[in-house]
Amino acid sequence: MWTKRDHSYWNQLMDWEQQLVSNRDNETEENDALNRITASMPDDMQDRFFMQVDQSIEWIHSFLQKERLQTEMRNRIFATARIFREDIETVEQMRSLTIDQLHYISRQQASRNHAAAAVQGAITGTGSLVPIAADLLSMTAIGLHAIQTNALSYGFDPSHPVEKENILHLFHASLLPDHLKADGWAQLITEVEEGIAYSSDDSWAMDETMLQEPLRHVLKLAAVRTLRHQTLSGVPLISMAIGAGANYWAVKQLTAFAERYYQYRYLHEKKNRS
Repeated sequence: MWTKRDHSYWNQLMDWEQQLVSNRDNETEENDALNRITASMPDDMQDRFFMQVDQSIEWIHSFLQKERLQTEMRNRIFATARIFREDIETVEQMRSLTIDQLHYISRQQASRNHAAAAVQGAITGTGSLVPIAADLLSMTAIGLHAIQTNALSYGFDPSHPVEKENILHLFHASLLPDHLKADGWAQLITEVEEGIAYSSDDSWAMDETMLQEPLRHVLKLAAVRTLRHQTLSGVPLISMAIGAGANYWAVKQLTAFAERYYQYRYLHEKKNRS
């Protein structure tokens, strides 16, 4: 049954969509500078970079689908869900909970992912070469895991083949700069409303519009590497704070975007059933 709280969340989603649309005309100076850097890259270098990034994302996504990791995540989320309903045993049963209860579960999982991102950023902020080299892959893993926990929190099985593809689409959309996120969101919602399982074309492949987020990571790593010698009692607090803050903010933004997507799907299906 469609409730007042469902209607309230739906209205919040519609307001958020309008904010995305209003951001289309607000391309910042930072975006403009990053666009110039992107444009200066030779086409063959961009193609190689896009291919490597796509392959890395798919490899990490496949790794996170390992049965042990999926079982641990399910057990943790189901344990929280049983606070509200004792007989929760399956992913589908999660959708019997109210939108407020699902939001609570999602927020609990988000706090874990935010903390993991901050710790990863602080380790990177020490300026050591190994953490710096691994930072982008680690952040990709944390981001994909954050989307998976959102999916499971709202009753969508991240190990299902269609949901695996949806997670990749959502992750790619999250890489778009703010003024283009409305277009990525519209594409995601079109797939939901038209019941498209997944497309076999390259509409979700990496391209130059998705380079800004990786470039921000590169600039963050350059700042960390530059400031690593500014220490207090031998600890590079400034570079560690930059790393922790940047990673925390990036995962927080991705998590919020992912939760909006799964809230939309949950409410869209419930509205249709009603």
